[in-house]
Amino acid sequence: MGHAAVSRWRHVRVHGIELLLFHGRCRHALPRRQSDDVLIAWGGVAAQFVVLLLTWGVSVLLLHYAPPQMRWWALSTANLFAEVNIFTMLFNLLPIEPLDGAKAWRAIPLLYRRLRQSARKPSSGLNGPRFRTREEIEEEAQTLAANVVTDLRAYAERRQKRRRWSRWLGR
Repeated sequence: MGHAAVSRWRHVRVHGIELLLFHGRCRHALPRRQSDDVLIAWGGVAAQFVVLLLTWGVSVLLLHYAPPQMRWWALSTANLFAEVNIFTMLFNLLPIEPLDGAKAWRAIPLLYRRLRQSARKPSSGLNGPRFRTREEIEEEAQTLAANVVTDLRAYAERRQKRRRWSRWLGR
């Protein structure tokens, strides 16, 4: 369910979800970006972590409200469920191809690359403002003028089509 939730959040189509005893499988379309693929992989681990927190919360409630003769049973069942959940999380994070870890650990090089790119960007506050050259300004003005001409031509074509249709319809 975690993979499906992150897939939907990142606008990746989900084809189906299979729920097994201790495991599940989410089939989704191929993400457009590598960062989306990494986030979807971590979505499964995040869902397992949420289930772990819920298990611990329920075990605390069971210990508090359960009769004394049932506390041992409730605590041992909750601990078993939590241990299976932790094992599943850690097993899925192994960097082996069919598991989530093969994609999830690609987050480290992606973050490293992003940090290096942000460190390379010059800060405008320390070096003062960056002034554009005359050539850059002229190039920007030419691009803007070309866009305006293109927009005006498209507008004129749409207007001519409307006139033709209105004549043809007799309006």
